Amino acid sequence: MAAAFSTVPSALLQSTNSCNDSILSSDLEFIRTIFIYFSIFWVILEIAFFIIIQFVLLPSLQKLRPPDSRVCKSNAVDFMRRILDCMQDLRGYSIEQYISGFLCNAPFEDICVDNFRSLLAWAMFSKHLKDLSSIELVDMQTVYDMACQKFPQLLKLKAGFNPKLKHVSMTLEPIPVIHRPLLVYVAVHLGEAVVNNLFLRTMYGFQSLELNGITYWYKQHGHRESHDGRGGLYLTIIHPPLSLLSTGD
Repeated sequence: MAAAFSTVPSALLQSTNSCNDSILSSDLEFIRTIFIYFSIFWVILEIAFFIIIQFVLLPSLQKLRPPDSRVCKSNAVDFMRRILDCMQDLRGYSIEQYISGFLCNAPFEDICVDNFRSLLAWAMFSKHLKDLSSIELVDMQTVYDMACQKFPQLLKLKAGFNPKLKHVSMTLEPIPVIHRPLLVYVAVHLGEAVVNNLFLRTMYGFQSLELNGITYWYKQHGHRESHDGRGGLYLTIIHPPLSLLSTGD
């Protein structure tokens, strides 16, 4: 009789363990199924994202568009004059270094007149030299003469055009693209949201404001006292995936 009773708890324990194993196995199978379906869904998203980027967005981005009319209407000659004046005020940075830098660090002695004129055409009008109108050619030549007057070293440039050299012309060049998975953009967006809300908004008291479609972060001057008793002026620079916070007077 006692032996019979002693087998009951053992049987109950075995039944309970079997039931727990069954529930655990069922839960694992459910999680595995959810993971498989989510993985398939995400792979489909990644394929759709790649197709949209490669065959819809990029072809439109690679098309050369006319320069912004607001830029074209500005006084390009006066703009370049201010740049040349700033160049004269620089110390330890020669005009040779400046021009050479814009021509992808080409030796100054290899640069020809039309290479420099081509650079001016792009800087002033975002066009190739051959595409300038007659009025734009006059303005470009005015700046060229002005530059030679301010910097006599430019008179040493050889006549003609050196086809081996290439100058910076970002607005005329194809956009180099390296495809990143959609997952990278999602992670960056989530990280930026955490930084913005946890650090800037909550810990530092910044406000997110908008002006003419441009969003920026603002903190009223003087909310945090600096070491000398004056209010610190906060400056935020947001450049995903990194966010930089700096302060100064």
